[in-house]
Amino acid sequence: MQYQVPWIFHLSYDHKKREMKIMFSNQFAQDNHMDSNTMSLDDDQIKLFIHKYDYRKLEYFVSQVLPNPFDTLMRFSIPSQKTYIRTQAVCHVEQQHLMCVLFDEKTIFTLQKISDSQAIIDAQSDLEKIESANQATRFLKHLNQLIHRQER
Repeated sequence: MQYQVPWIFHLSYDHKKREMKIMFSNQFAQDNHMDSNTMSLDDDQIKLFIHKYDYRKLEYFVSQVLPNPFDTLMRFSIPSQKTYIRTQAVCHVEQQHLMCVLFDEKTIFTLQKISDSQAIIDAQSDLEKIESANQATRFLKHLNQLIHRQER
């Protein structure tokens, strides 16, 4: 069986410039009545957008040598939501530049409950518009590992 997993946004954090670029999926932008699918944030704006504990993760991850994709919980604040959006981020770091594809934590949890070990998890095809085909494949492979390693 194959499941489609909608990503909610792509994050690109440049540690040297202390800037973050966000690209929201079309569906997420539409559901949250956003005027634009993209957002650029300076360091002060990043601190308002991302949960304070997750902001610390940005600094930690860019200082590490991590050759493979990894995942982490991240929380974000957007005006249309009363509480933080909880996401599961699949990330990689290149030269102090953090890039992540973020998925709704509830979606990941649901898939962990219903998927069997043979299920193939795929994300929306427009992921390749943001990342190279090779990197998109690496993200999806890690997403599959994330879902299957925590099977219940």
